[in-house]
Amino acid sequence: MLNAKDKPDYFNDCVLFHELTHAISGIYEECFQKESSFNLKNKISSFMNAEDRAKFDNYKDAKEYRQVLYGLNLLDDFGAQYIAQQMVKHKHDYKLFKKEVKVYSTSIPTVKYNSSLINYSIYEPYALKFIETYYGTENIQRFCHDVLKENFVNELINKYKDRNHLENLYKILGNLGNLAFAENARLNHFDERTLRQDKDNYARDGKNLYKSMLESYKLMIQETSIAKSELISTKSKTIK
Repeated sequence: MLNAKDKPDYFNDCVLFHELTHAISGIYEECFQKESSFNLKNKISSFMNAEDRAKFDNYKDAKEYRQVLYGLNLLDDFGAQYIAQQMVKHKHDYKLFKKEVKVYSTSIPTVKYNSSLINYSIYEPYALKFIETYYGTENIQRFCHDVLKENFVNELINKYKDRNHLENLYKILGNLGNLAFAENARLNHFDERTLRQDKDNYARDGKNLYKSMLESYKLMIQETSIAKSELISTKSKTIK
């Protein structure tokens, strides 16, 4: 992650645009200005029928999914950083921010990935796959537009409710939340009170983190298949 002492000319602009995007983000407003993990559990539960709600009680407090709110944080930070970098490219140089092969060494084992982000770079492959689960295609521009809407979180939950896959959504966000929590902790973004949310160090343990990354991706591959079918069906209806 870049810091002020070795910042390029565009660094301050990138930080400014990132924070401004947070200020108008539907996820940030819904989940970090007026929500908590506890309330997010209740929100998702409120979309479930009685049978699914009974099953939800069996896994909603599992340590694997405890950081579910930070799964939304990962999506929010990806959107904010992507938008910020597009604005910087427009202002400074369109050749900035090429994708590079990087190594994430916080997980055990380490993970190679491609990313164009200069901050939170590990988020990109997971956010892109999540976007695919939502639209059936890697439509970053549409996601960056939609994520600014006030009701985006409700629309997201409704999408998975229509598939009868709210359990998958919760588990995807829980696993992505472990990645976001571990990364923010690594970057010293959390105070001691926040770190106590991971009281047994589950999210920050390298082996558990790798497991979370694998499980989230596996679940997102399943949802992407469904999303692609939905997209094809929608296009067919439009043609008719």
